[in-house]
Amino acid sequence: MSARSFDKKSIKTFLDFGEWRVGFLASLAKDNIPVKQMPDGSIVAKLDGFWSEMKPDLQQENYEEWVRSLKEFSERREKTTPL
Repeated sequence: MSARSFDKKSIKTFLDFGEWRVGFLASLAKDNIPVKQMPDGSIVAKLDGFWSEMKPDLQQENYEEWVRSLKEFSERREKTTPL
């Protein structure tokens, strides 16, 4: 993830799972990681010479953790940033 500042408005913009998934796939492509998208929604990527599968439920867990971390960052920032 890039060093980008997030406020509440931008966090709401990024709360969509579909957009997160597209961004995840784009980051793999940017790093020239071979990827296959499976009919069940799984993402299979070749990492360190081995194919690794990320099922949709794990993608959802990663997305939810990402959202939690953005919200926590925003809350900490609000507490420490003077108005």
